[in-house]
Amino acid sequence: MDELLDVLDEQMNRIGTAPRSQVHEAGWWHQTFHCWLYDCIAGEDMLLLQRRHPSKDTNPGKWDVSCAGHLAAGELPEDGVRELQEELGVAISPSQLVKLGVARHHFRKNGVIDNEFSHVFVLRCGYVHDVHRFQVAADEVSGLYRIAVNSFKELVDGKSQSAVLEGAQWTDEGWTHDVCEVQMVDLVHREPDYYRLLWQYFHVL
Repeated sequence: MDELLDVLDEQMNRIGTAPRSQVHEAGWWHQTFHCWLYDCIAGEDMLLLQRRHPSKDTNPGKWDVSCAGHLAAGELPEDGVRELQEELGVAISPSQLVKLGVARHHFRKNGVIDNEFSHVFVLRCGYVHDVHRFQVAADEVSGLYRIAVNSFKELVDGKSQSAVLEGAQWTDEGWTHDVCEVQMVDLVHREPDYYRLLWQYFHVL
């Protein structure tokens, strides 16, 4: 279904609504919800990365924020908690989220022009240490993986050429444990200001 999105100007003022396909075709600014799940495991902050399903219309098969989705017309940023329920089976109230800020994102490929204002949140979640507990949307998510915040920052900053992720792939039979090595090219591109929100929260500037 072609969901209806709010269309914004470059100052984040709402100027109308349009179907998602039209928004991506025209390159109009719109809003998304992003939530990074994390937990402290053996004294180290660990982030959860989602591997996007190969059928996604943007960045198929790449690793990205734990959970993300478009905000429908009329929704507030905190209403994005429905994405956590839909994609990962995590039911929470908006009050449990910690908002980090808003980051701009621009992506253009294969006829898609994606101009987003991403509302970025974090959520501490005990499932991160055991990804098998997540109930994922099989058509959205193909894997969930853990990475230490410091290791992730070194990869993003170019201080490491690659990083090792541990987690699981989602298959027709369920979860399969997996360990893999990724490079920056394997991640969805995010601007430095986006990641700076994360580094500030975890005090790793």
